[in-house]
Amino acid sequence: MNIRIFFLGLVWIGAMFFLFLTPVKDNDNVFFECIPARSIVHFALFLGFVNIWIIACKKQAKSELLRRKAVALTFLAAVILTLLSETMIYLTAVSASFSYWNLVFDLIGSCLGILTFRILYRSYY
Repeated sequence: MNIRIFFLGLVWIGAMFFLFLTPVKDNDNVFFECIPARSIVHFALFLGFVNIWIIACKKQAKSELLRRKAVALTFLAAVILTLLSETMIYLTAVSASFSYWNLVFDLIGSCLGILTFRILYRSYY
């Protein structure tokens, strides 16, 4: 596995958890009178997470299976990370309430990350 991309992926995950566990007020910015700004941040973080880890899995040279299943494995990791992050946010009381918007935007960001990877790297992988 390309160590630079792997390191970038680990730093990205660390930044994600740092931002997830940053306390916010209940009256944070809300868009369209229902979507919290924190959910938009989740969207961007998961879009980047999926792109970085698909590239990391595709660039490694040791496992053909990992290269072929990179998209599915990265999406599965994103779903697990979504559930883990929302559980941590809920248990640490960083936010006063559980937000389904975070789950929705995490999954949308992951799906859009896969789509942008397929569009941007269509001729490479």
